[in-house]
Amino acid sequence: MRDKSDKRLWTLSIVGCVIVVLTVLFVSVKIETNNTKNRIHSTMEYIKDQYSMYNSFNEAVEARSLVRMVEKVQQTARNFKTDKQALEKEYLKQYAREQRLTGIIVLNDKNKQIAQYHTGPRFKKVLGYVMEKETLRDVKNYPQKSYMTRIELKNGGYIDLASYGRKDAKGTVIGYQYVKTEYAKNNNLTIQNVLAGYKRENDGTIVITNGNDIIASNDEKLIDTKVQESCKNIDE
Repeated sequence: MRDKSDKRLWTLSIVGCVIVVLTVLFVSVKIETNNTKNRIHSTMEYIKDQYSMYNSFNEAVEARSLVRMVEKVQQTARNFKTDKQALEKEYLKQYAREQRLTGIIVLNDKNKQIAQYHTGPRFKKVLGYVMEKETLRDVKNYPQKSYMTRIELKNGGYIDLASYGRKDAKGTVIGYQYVKTEYAKNNNLTIQNVLAGYKRENDGTIVITNGNDIIASNDEKLIDTKVQESCKNIDE
């Protein structure tokens, strides 16, 4: 009888220990899961704030650059008014060098190109843009109006462009500056900087996308890949 009581007691003790261990394990997993969720949430909120700062910084840099571009084109237009030989190529070359422009395009009142100077390979792209954008050419009708824009290129570079009404005759002066990829990266805070310091081993895999493509990640192999394909690879 006593043996049966002892066995029952041992059985209850073992069951009790198992229950305690399972309870501790469950609570530990729950706590760790909550900690992980909180850490992920905190990381995402921080990255979101950094990304917002990244956008604000680059927008400010771009705005300053475009304002300077307008000032350069306005000065070129004033030069045309005081110099009768301004439309000759050598003079355009001189103006471009003085204002650090990649190219200058001059249109008459019929939007026909009557003079131009450029260096580098981007002239056709710029001219195509000029002919496409009526608002760019429309500044000739409004003496105080100017047009400015940045054309992003697939290679990571960009073209800053501005237009202004001519002062010597009715027409439009367009100036632009081509910034190569390596200089563009130096001028702007790159989105990859937002993820600096995040290690996959500690923080997991973090990606920033534009919807279809991964544009930044703490796993460099994922950068410039498709979101759908990369997610499949991560799952595997």
